[in-house]
Order: sequence, then C-alpha cells, then structure tokens
Amino acid sequence: MNKKRNTTATVITVVLSVIFHAAVLYYVAVTWGIIPVEEKQHKEDVVIAVPPPPPPPPPPPPETVIQEKPRFRPRPVPPPPVPVKVPPAPLKPQPPAPSTADATTMVSDKEVLDTPVSKPPPRYPQRMLEQEREGKVSIAITIGPDGIVQDAKVVSSTNSGFDSAALDAVKKWRYRATGRVIKSTVEVTFKLE
Repeated sequence: MNKKRNTTATVITVVLSVIFHAAVLYYVAVTWGIIPVEEKQHKEDVVIAVPPPPPPPPPPPPETVIQEKPRFRPRPVPPPPVPVKVPPAPLKPQPPAPSTADATTMVSDKEVLDTPVSKPPPRYPQRMLEQEREGKVSIAITIGPDGIVQDAKVVSSTNSGFDSAALDAVKKWRYRATGRVIKSTVEVTFKLE
C-alpha cells in the first residue's frame, strides 16, 4: 500500500511540474513575441454629443457720466514773498563767566564719595553664587577731575573670588566732576538675597 501511495504521489508531482513548466514557457514566448497573440476586438466607444453652452449675455451699456462745471473758481496762486534783507544786529560784548575756582563752591571729598552720579551694582560671580558664598572687597580708587574712576586696586578681600567682579563694577562708577583728583577707599559687598 505504501508503494502504491508513493507511485501516485510521484505521478501527480510530475504532472504538476510539466503543467507549471509549460505555463512558464508560454508566458515567456508571449512576452518576447515568439507566439502572436490574438487581440480582442473592442466595441466602439459610444459618444454622446452635448449641446454647447448658451452664449453669455451682452454687457450692459456704459453709464454716461455728465460732468458738471465747477461751481467755484479756483483762486489764483499768489506770487512767492519777496525776501527782505535785514542786516544782522550787532552783538554786545558779554561779561566774563564767573570763576568756578571760588572756594565757597568747593565740594568736600566725603560729599562726592557719598553721592555718586552712577553706581551700577556688581555682577555676582557664578562660581561664588553656586557655592552660596558672600563677601566684601575693599578697593582703593582714584577719581579724576571729570568724576570718572581712573584707577582701582584691591586693598583687602574676604574671598578673592569676588575681586575681579568688584573691580569691574567700581571702574564703571561715576562721580560729580570737581575739577580735582580725589583718592579714597570704597567697599563693595556681595550678599545673597
């Protein structure tokens, strides 16, 4: 019985293989044009005629605009004014300006230092901010006659991490112009808030 099954399976396999190969050969022959293929006759397409659209309506007649004459007469343009030449008035000599070197108007050094014109705050150093540190820096400054800080040097500091930020800030400070050089010491405080 087993032998009969094997024989039947072999026959079926051979027949299917022959059919498959024949189909592949036919496809290749048709594709390459070896075997001509009959073309089916197509039915003729039915064309339905659609009537053309109606013509557009004629444009309306243009409106006639009647121009009225102006009810007023334009004014004539006046001639430009004639320039009158006037000689300049002679200037009287001015008295001399009062002297600023008067001893009664002198401002003390303490007044100048206590009332700066501009005192931008220092920038808190990032490293000190991250470490949550506070400190003070004492700086010796020289204020020029025009009120600008000309020189600044660190005298003492609770933490050297604040020195450069304090110097940068103090160099931007501005004081009242006194006409003389003032030397003093200022203190810059860095405090967390």
